Amino acid sequence: MRNRLIKLGRTLTIAVCALSMSGLVYSCTDDYDLPDKTPSWLGSSIYNYLNEKENFTNTIRLIDDLDYAEVLGKTGSKTLFVANDEAFNRFYQKNPWGVKSYDDLTMSMKKMLLYGAMLNNAYLLEMLPNLSSTSTSTGQNAEGSYVTRNVTLKHTTSASATDSITYYNWNDVALPMTYNPAEKDEWARFKQQSKGGIHLALDATVPMLSHWIDGQMGQNGITDDDFAVIMGRTRTAGDAFVNSSKIVEQDITCQNGYLNVIDEVMVPLSNMSEKIRTSGITNIFSHMLDRFSAPYYNSNLTNAYAQLNPAVDSVFEKRYYSRWTHSFDTNAGRTNYYAPSDVNNTKTMPYLEFDPGWNLYYPSSYRASYNNGVARDFGAMFAPTDQALLTYFAEGGGKFLGERYFKLWPITLDNLAYNVDQIPMDVIQHLVNNLMKPSFVSSVPSKYLAIQNDAKDPMFSDCKTVDEYKQLIDTSFVASNGVVYVMNKVYTPATYACVAAPAIYNDTTKLMNWAIYCDEKYMDNPPDAKMGAFMSIFLRAMNSTFTLFLPSDRAFTKYYDPVTALYTQPYALNMVFNARTQLGDATAYRYDPVTYQLTTQMTKAISSDIVYNRFPNIMDSHVIIHDNDVDPYCITPGQEWFITREGAPIKVTGCTNIRQPFKVQGGFQLDRGIFANVTRIYDQTRETNGYGNGMTYIIDQVLQASRKSIYKVMSDNFDENSPYRMFFELCNVDNEVLKDAYNINTSSLGSNAAVTRALDRYSIFTSYHKTCEDYLVRMFNNYNYTIFVPSNDAVKDAIAKGLPTWDSIAAYIQDKKDTIAFYVDSLKDSTFDEAAFTEEYREIAQAMCTCIINFVRYHFVDKSVFADNIGFADENNETSAMNPRTNRNYSLKIQRPGGHKLIVTDLAGNVRNLVAGGVDGKDFNVVACDLDCNSSADPTSSEPVSKADAWKIVSTSYAAIHQIDGYLDFEEEHAGGNFRFDSGWATAGAAKRYLAKYGIK
Repeated sequence: MRNRLIKLGRTLTIAVCALSMSGLVYSCTDDYDLPDKTPSWLGSSIYNYLNEKENFTNTIRLIDDLDYAEVLGKTGSKTLFVANDEAFNRFYQKNPWGVKSYDDLTMSMKKMLLYGAMLNNAYLLEMLPNLSSTSTSTGQNAEGSYVTRNVTLKHTTSASATDSITYYNWNDVALPMTYNPAEKDEWARFKQQSKGGIHLALDATVPMLSHWIDGQMGQNGITDDDFAVIMGRTRTAGDAFVNSSKIVEQDITCQNGYLNVIDEVMVPLSNMSEKIRTSGITNIFSHMLDRFSAPYYNSNLTNAYAQLNPAVDSVFEKRYYSRWTHSFDTNAGRTNYYAPSDVNNTKTMPYLEFDPGWNLYYPSSYRASYNNGVARDFGAMFAPTDQALLTYFAEGGGKFLGERYFKLWPITLDNLAYNVDQIPMDVIQHLVNNLMKPSFVSSVPSKYLAIQNDAKDPMFSDCKTVDEYKQLIDTSFVASNGVVYVMNKVYTPATYACVAAPAIYNDTTKLMNWAIYCDEKYMDNPPDAKMGAFMSIFLRAMNSTFTLFLPSDRAFTKYYDPVTALYTQPYALNMVFNARTQLGDATAYRYDPVTYQLTTQMTKAISSDIVYNRFPNIMDSHVIIHDNDVDPYCITPGQEWFITREGAPIKVTGCTNIRQPFKVQGGFQLDRGIFANVTRIYDQTRETNGYGNGMTYIIDQVLQASRKSIYKVMSDNFDENSPYRMFFELCNVDNEVLKDAYNINTSSLGSNAAVTRALDRYSIFTSYHKTCEDYLVRMFNNYNYTIFVPSNDAVKDAIAKGLPTWDSIAAYIQDKKDTIAFYVDSLKDSTFDEAAFTEEYREIAQAMCTCIINFVRYHFVDKSVFADNIGFADENNETSAMNPRTNRNYSLKIQRPGGHKLIVTDLAGNVRNLVAGGVDGKDFNVVACDLDCNSSADPTSSEPVSKADAWKIVSTSYAAIHQIDGYLDFEEEHAGGNFRFDSGWATAGAAKRYLAKYGIK
C-alpha cells in the first residue's frame, strides 16, 4: 500500500513539476483563468472521464447546469464522489426531498448534490484520514511531510452555506414555537402573516463529509459492529464509505484529481438538530431542542445571497444558545448565551452544551486547534423517541417534573409538547444536555460503558452487555456534525437526582439555584468563572452523600454581611434574584448591631464582585459531607454537631427522623439564641430513588458564622475572673521578650517589616491583618479547629511545676541585663565576658519561650470536635505544636463517648475531661470564627490595611472551644508526674539540648 501511494504521488509530482516549468500552476479556487488546452499526456479530466463513461448522465447534467464543466474539464485539484445513473434511479424513487426525476431538482438541490460530494483538494482514499501540518511537532514521515496518520473523521465539502438558504412561509411548521407564555418567542415576528416569512439558513457553516476507512476506524476504536449500528448496513475489512454511501470504485486518477464511484446518491448531510426534527419519531425532543434556538441576522450570508438574489435584504441563521458554537465572522468556536433581541447582552439564556445545528461542530477540547478539531471528531446525541419521553414524564424519572409543571392531564402524545413547554428552560436544559455528548469517537456503542452522564458517572451502567445496550437504540442517523442515536429509553441526569435538584425546580430558591450553577458555563475556561466555586459539579458527586440546606429567597432579605461587621456602621444585604438579568443582586441596609433589626436602606451601591465573593462561603456553609461508612443515610438522628464543607460548625436540634422537620443553627444563630427552621424536605437519597446522593432541606434563615473571633472568646472582655484568663495570658506572647531572647531588631534584620515577620513566627495571635476585627490565630489557615483551654487552676499547677510565664521570662532577662550592667558599667570588670554571658542567658530565655509556645500550641488541635449527644470512634488528632525532629505535629487522643462528654489524653499520659459542672455553649461547645479580609485599595497586597477598606472574604477559620480540667503536655518524659518543666533549662547546656529537641520551626 505504501509503495502504491509513493508511485501515485511521484506521478502527480512529475505532472505538477512539468506544469510549474511551463508556468501553468493554478489556484484551487474557481476564479482563475483556465487554459485553452490540456496537455494530452496528463490523461482525461474529471469531466471528460464521466462524459465518456455514458452511465453518469445525471452527474454530467448537474455539472453542466451549474456551469462547472469548464472547471472540471481543465487542470485543477478536486476529489469527487459520484453515483451512476442506476443509483440516481433508485434515488428518484426514495429521497428526503420527494423529487421523482432530475427535472424536479431545484437549483439549490443540484448545488447540494454536486458540491456536497466534492472536496477542494485531490485526495487518495488512504490519505483522507491523515492530518497534515506545517509543524514539526507531529514528526516527519518517510515521504518527508509532517502528518498524523489515521486520525481524521471528516472534511469540509465544496458546498456553500448559501446553497441551503430556504424561504420559510410564516405558517411553516418547520419554524420553532413555544407554548410557554412566560418565554419570549424569538421566532414570533416571522410567524405573522403580514411578515410573509423568513429567508433562513439552518447553519452558516458548510456541510461536512464523513468517511469510514480501515485505518481511521482502527485508530479511533470504531468497530465494524459499531458501524452497523450507526449506518444500518454491514461493513467488512477493506470497505470504504463516505457518509452512508459505499465506495465501489476507488481512486480513479484524472488529470485534475480523483474520482470515487459510490453505490448510492449522496445527499449532503443535515445537522443533528435537523435529523432529529425530520426523523418522524423524535418530534417532542426536537421541540425541546428548538426552545433553545433563535434566528440571528447574518450579514455575510445576506451579502453572499444578494449577489444572485438582490431582492432579498436579510438572511437569518438558525442558532442555538450554547456553550460551544461558531463565531459570526469565523468558524472557530465561541459561546452564544444571548438572544438576538438582547442587543446589550444583559441576560444569559439557558443554554445547550453545544450547538446541534453547527455543521462544523468539533469538541471544545480542540479549541486550541480549529483545523485539528474540525477534522478529528464530531458530536453524539441520544435523542429519545416520543413514546420514550411520554413514559419518562408519566411514570419514569421525569414524573416529578410532570407533577410540578404539567397543566394538561392525563398526559398524552398529543399534549406532551405543550406540557413539556411549561417546564422552564433552565430546568429542562439539564435533561437535554445530559443527552448531548461532545465526542462521537468516545460514544460509539462498543464504548458504551465509558459514556458518562452529567456527573461523570457511567450513563448506561444498567446495561450488562453491549448487546443489551444496543437494544436501547431504535435507529441511528449520521449527520454533518455528529451521530444521532434514537433511544427508546430516557436516562435521568444526575442534576435531577442530586441534592441540588430541588433548587432548580423550587420557586422559592431561585437565588441559591443561580449561585450553584453560576460557574458551570465556564467549565472550558475556569479562570473566567465568577465565583470559582463550581458548586454544581461538586454537588453532582453521586458516590458521595450530602446534606444540603437551601435558604429560601426570603431568607436572603437579611444577610448580615460579615465583612462590614468590622465597619463603624455595619450593614446587611438584601439579596435577590434578578429575573431580568438572571443574576444575583443586593442592596444594603443599616442595622442595629445589638438587636440586628434593619433600620434604613443605604445609598451605597453593592457591586457584583461583593455578591460573587460572598456566595462561595454561603454555599459551602450549607453543605455537610457525610462519611459513607459512618453516616451513609445523612444526618444521624440524635447527633447535634456537624461540620460543613466550609469548615463551619452547625448544630441540629430535634432531629429524630431525617424526613421530618427540625431546627438548625450556625454560629451566628448560636450567638443570638435563634434557630433556622426546616420548612420543606426533599429525599434525594439513592436508597429511596435508586440514584441520588443525600437529603435537601429548605430553611428560613441563612446559616452564618459566629461574629465572635477566637481572640474575643478567649480574652473574655479581659475579665479578671474569666475562666480563660491564665491560659489567655500565656497565649499573649510578649514581643519585647522575644526581641531580647532572639535578638530581633532592625539592626540585625534591616527593616521594621522584617522584625514584624520574625516576631510573627512565634506568635499565637497575630495583628498582621488589621482588616480583621480582632487578632487572628496565626497557626490557623482556612480550616476547622479545636482549642482545649485548661482551667485557671490547671495552669497554676503547671506554673508550680516550672512552666514559665511571659512575666517570669521578662524578669529573668531583666535580671541578666542588670548583671551585665553591674559588671560592665559599675565594676568595669574587664575579665567579664559579656558576649558569652549574653549568649547563655538568651539560650535559656529561648528555651523558656519555646516551652510556653509549644505548651500553648499543643492545646490547639486540627479539626473541630464537639461534646455531642451521641458517641463516636476514638481519634488521634494533630495539634499545632510540631516535633522538629520528625517534622510531624504532636498529637492528642480524643474520645467522644456521647452524653456531651469529651476525654482527652496527651502524650504524657494525662487524661483530661471537660470542667466539672460546665454548661454546654458556655464552658464547652463554644464556637468562634476568625475572618480574614482584604482591601479594595490594593487587593494583591499582603501588607496591613484599614478595616474600613475591607471588602472581600479571603479565608475563614472555625474553632470549637472547650474548657478542660487539666493542662495538656506533649513531653512524653513527663509521664508519671514526677517532673519539672524548668529542668529543661537548668543550665545553658540543658537549654541548648532542649532547643535542639523542641525548638520552634
